[in-house]
Amino acid sequence: MKKLIRIILPTLLLFPIQTTLAEEKLDTHLKFKPTNAHEFKPHMLSHIYEGCPDNSECSKEMGQKRKKWLSVLSNKNMRPSNRRAALNYVKKSIGVPLGFWYLPKPILHKEVIFWQSPCSQHNTKINPLRIAEGLFSNFGDLEDLKNKDEKVFPSKTYTYNNKKKIISYYLPRGDTPLMVKNKKLYFVREAEGSYYNMTIDRKGNLDIVKPFKPKEYPSEITCPKDLLTHMKSQIKQSNLYLSYFCKAVWDKSNKKFQTFIFGWSCN
Repeated sequence: MKKLIRIILPTLLLFPIQTTLAEEKLDTHLKFKPTNAHEFKPHMLSHIYEGCPDNSECSKEMGQKRKKWLSVLSNKNMRPSNRRAALNYVKKSIGVPLGFWYLPKPILHKEVIFWQSPCSQHNTKINPLRIAEGLFSNFGDLEDLKNKDEKVFPSKTYTYNNKKKIISYYLPRGDTPLMVKNKKLYFVREAEGSYYNMTIDRKGNLDIVKPFKPKEYPSEITCPKDLLTHMKSQIKQSNLYLSYFCKAVWDKSNKKFQTFIFGWSCN
């Protein structure tokens, strides 16, 4: 008989469990069972699939994509310009990590990684909201998941254009821009200790760009009433946000501050 090993962690004991039919359909670490000693790999201490984040519901395919993205991002041997070019190439081929909100189905979609939300208002008995992530070349690809009957909720921010009309931009969940330039939002992003700079335009297109520094950093301000009313009218999931806040973000092209509104869930 082949030897089996059991991995005991300080806070978690992994062992075979009885699962429901719905759980068995989830191709994730919930299906973990003791592994033959010769099959065990170090990454299995955190997740059965290499590249998947700790404690996430994540398919083998997503783990492989995420590992590829992180390997390029963390490569310190490349010149910054070469690394940007490499990241943009990976963006086109497999995408950039983008966070969003998600109502999971019994069968996990292979393009989605998700976790339980830390926000109490999301953890309802029926249709609990989850924090989620996927790798997408642009926000249009994320929106395409809706055509596959997936209940995804991308984050958006609202602001004014030059004619004082309210317009929207996509956001990665939990992010806020540091600067605006040429009608693009500029972000500094981090993944497992490595940083990169990204822009998002009005259509949700993404670009990895060289480091930047705004003349003035964003500051929190009182939300204009019409901006607050408009954002509330756009939120379809009533328990998504607990409140809203606004920031003045420096517009480098117009040399003035631009007001943006964001949702706040709990963290």
